[in-house]
Amino acid sequence: MILAVLLAMAGRTLADNLTVEVVTLKPGETKQVAISLENPQKAYAAFQFDLLLPEGISMAKNEKGKLTASLDEDRRDDHTLNVSEKSSGVYRLMTFSMSNADFYGTTGPLVYVTLQADAAAEPGNKTATIVQQVFTESSGEQNKWNDVSFTITVSSALLVGDVTGNGVVDGDDVTALANYIVGKGTLANEAAAYVNGDEKIDIADVAALIKLVGEQ
Repeated sequence: MILAVLLAMAGRTLADNLTVEVVTLKPGETKQVAISLENPQKAYAAFQFDLLLPEGISMAKNEKGKLTASLDEDRRDDHTLNVSEKSSGVYRLMTFSMSNADFYGTTGPLVYVTLQADAAAEPGNKTATIVQQVFTESSGEQNKWNDVSFTITVSSALLVGDVTGNGVVDGDDVTALANYIVGKGTLANEAAAYVNGDEKIDIADVAALIKLVGEQ
């Protein structure tokens, strides 16, 4: 009997957890990252966890100064996501449902966070960790899971002008940069937008980017 209980507990530990794929960022780049739920055995209605990010990496903020994160639209019911910065590099994410509804499905992307590498971030592999995981069932039963670590790789090269972050500099970057300047969009790689080398992003950078594209 004891052996059966231990095996069941071991299976639950392996089955129920959050997973994050390896993340690669250029200095100054922002990227949306999926945090996925892997729990084929249960359904959950709420969760809370802390995200610990290494030096040089932070959660990006939108134009209103709010941390950028969202629940997967295919998994949520009437769930609300709250995100806060507890201290430097430590972020708390909490989600609940006013109707105590379960998330749709039990496996796959659950929440997306947008991570940003500082313009001066040191290249190399860095470790981020998800800690203090508490997932709650609609019955109120709490499930506390082990910490989960994942790798964030900061590459050494910044491709000036590659504001879309796809690895090439072309007309799409010109369009994206022009739209950004007039407030019609965001940039996947804002650090690459300082094309003319000054400390502001404006029409001069668009002109310099057009020249850069034409010289290729």
